[in-house]
Amino acid sequence: MEIASGMKGLVNNIKVSRKERAKRLGEIEEETKASRQQARGMVKDFELSRQEVGIQIRKQLAGNKANRKSKVRKMRSDFRRDQKEVRNEIKEAAALWQELKSAKNKMKEV
Repeated sequence: MEIASGMKGLVNNIKVSRKERAKRLGEIEEETKASRQQARGMVKDFELSRQEVGIQIRKQLAGNKANRKSKVRKMRSDFRRDQKEVRNEIKEAAALWQELKSAKNKMKEV
């Protein structure tokens, strides 16, 4: 009889532990579902955030590009103006040099 009662206790323990395991598995399944839903929400939020940042960056880059183009145009224009001024100054200096040279030559002749 002891064997029968021992077996009966063992079977009861197995039944109880099976129910507890099944209950815990259900809890784990629910936690997993909640975690997956939360992760999906985070991924969706990250995607939206990435798109918004991408749009902002594209706008900033376009603005920066236009600004750089404008500055480069101005720099080139200023350079051309300065170059023209330097050329004129060189021409004037060359003309003055020629005048001095001819004046020197006249002085030698005299």
